[in-house]
Amino acid sequence: MSAVTEGAKMTCARSSAQDNLRKTRRTLRMALDAHQTYRDAEILQADPMQLVRLLYRGAIEAVGKARVHVRNRDIKERSRQITKAAEIVAELISALDLERGGEFAKGLLRLYEYIQFLLQTANFEQTEEPLREAANLLGILAEGWEQCQVAPAAGPALPAPLLADSSGAPSRVFMG
Repeated sequence: MSAVTEGAKMTCARSSAQDNLRKTRRTLRMALDAHQTYRDAEILQADPMQLVRLLYRGAIEAVGKARVHVRNRDIKERSRQITKAAEIVAELISALDLERGGEFAKGLLRLYEYIQFLLQTANFEQTEEPLREAANLLGILAEGWEQCQVAPAAGPALPAPLLADSSGAPSRVFMG
């Protein structure tokens, strides 16, 4: 076989591999877009209680990914995931209604601020331990929030003014 024919076969094989890679990327992008569309719809349709649950889930997921990136020494991704978790916790803070939530909301604020401190410490020290503690606290809070969602069916776990406004619509328990 001539060198030209061999070169053409290699070029053709390379082109075919590149086409396959492009198709794979396109399929992956479509799958990611579909996943993002689903998440967007979930957020848009969520009531305030569900939104808080989604925020907890997102923060826990970001902290978990950050822990993996600490172990892998991937500074950029670790930092990105910690920043994402910190932004979510900041959103939880901004959603607090300190007037109506009273001491309970103030206690949550202190916990959220402590979680923010843990995230900053983990990012600065590049260690996993503060992330483990942050994930643990977020998990406890998320579990408690799940119980708040279940409790109204059996009877309010919180005083009625914290669960609904005068019209019966969900009020700013902790939402902004």
